[in-house]
Amino acid sequence: MKRILWATVPILLGQSGAAWSVPLACTETITLNVGSLSTDPPPSESSGGDATTGTNASGSKPDLIIIELSLEDAAHNPIPNLHINTSARCRMRLKNQGTASTSTTFRTSCYISDGLKTDDNPQDMGGEETQGLGIGATHTEHEDFTLEYPGWYNMMACADSSHQVTESNENNQCKREVAFEVVSSPNLTLTAIATTTGITVFNPGEAFSVNVTAANPGENFGKSIYIGWYMTGGAYGTGEVFIARDRIKRENLKGGMTKGENLESVFAPTTPGRYTLIARIDHDGRIIETDESDNEIRLPFHVKGSLGGEDDIFEMLLN
Repeated sequence: MKRILWATVPILLGQSGAAWSVPLACTETITLNVGSLSTDPPPSESSGGDATTGTNASGSKPDLIIIELSLEDAAHNPIPNLHINTSARCRMRLKNQGTASTSTTFRTSCYISDGLKTDDNPQDMGGEETQGLGIGATHTEHEDFTLEYPGWYNMMACADSSHQVTESNENNQCKREVAFEVVSSPNLTLTAIATTTGITVFNPGEAFSVNVTAANPGENFGKSIYIGWYMTGGAYGTGEVFIARDRIKRENLKGGMTKGENLESVFAPTTPGRYTLIARIDHDGRIIETDESDNEIRLPFHVKGSLGGEDDIFEMLLN
């Protein structure tokens, strides 16, 4: 910064010691830092904040918070849970508890997380715009949404989610941990089973593969399920031996869908005899269904033995 400084320099003249002052001018670049002097304007001279932030000339700022967050049905009635694919509302009541009004439009958004706690990447369900909010004023916004899978969810709402307002506290805009349950009525079943070749007589230890058809005549379910595969009969007696499991994701067997599954490299027992391969959908009981009695299907097969035994006679009859 270029400044012109004027100074008076005393000059002594003659023997009398009389002095007079001559003003001298010089131009130099300086930084003022003398005593209490400062280049920053004092608080009373503040020009205030950006007009869009809500900060006023005195330095006061708004402070937006969510004071109420609840789940409602389409008729604005509070509900503890909802059915899949049914419209619901995220009710968000916000307040400006700051010392200045907001002077711009800002957004309030609703977020949903899987489970009972807010996760690191909640789903943005949408939001509503609010045109300004005075000191101490409150306002209620609603955001409609539907969920297609059952289970527990967690709802969160944040005022000024798009960060349009500069606030006195930027860490209190969100209200979270409002848990609710989404319910459905799935019905998982297996409708067909067969070996890929159609053959059901094998040598001891021979490998074969099986196709099975899964169906869901009910509604969507909420998590991945498994078909459990078991073998019984022959050397196993009446007990069941678990041999494998096959995963089905929820999006691959929604309500009204069917899906083919294949179990490869099933090995016939080494002991000859009559056996049964069992497929059981949702074998570990993860899903509550409308009908739990139709989850199983069976495929009988035979393992060849040595000539002269009862099993060989059975084998000759089969072939």
